[in-house]
Amino acid sequence: MPKVFIQAPTDKVFEAMCDLTRHAKWAKHDIAIESGQEGPPAVGNIYTSSHKGGKPDRLTITDLTPNERFGFHVVMPNNWELQQEMTASPQGEGTLVT
Repeated sequence: MPKVFIQAPTDKVFEAMCDLTRHAKWAKHDIAIESGQEGPPAVGNIYTSSHKGGKPDRLTITDLTPNERFGFHVVMPNNWELQQEMTASPQGEGTLVT
């Protein structure tokens, strides 16, 4: 399981993890992620993610335990599905993300 240490407070790291629209900045591919609703992230919120000119993936938040766990389910246009899970743990002066 990949891990990364981020020199920032856990609450700030978790805030970035839960904002799926920000994930596009970290992606290896040129994608856009848009929210289907307003307000803060919550279980059940739906997002779309797409490559330029491609059909969108559907992302649904499935787990959100503040400053601990975040998960979302992805359904791709070809009906492939995957589940993404991330955790944030305070570690010294920063946060360990797995």
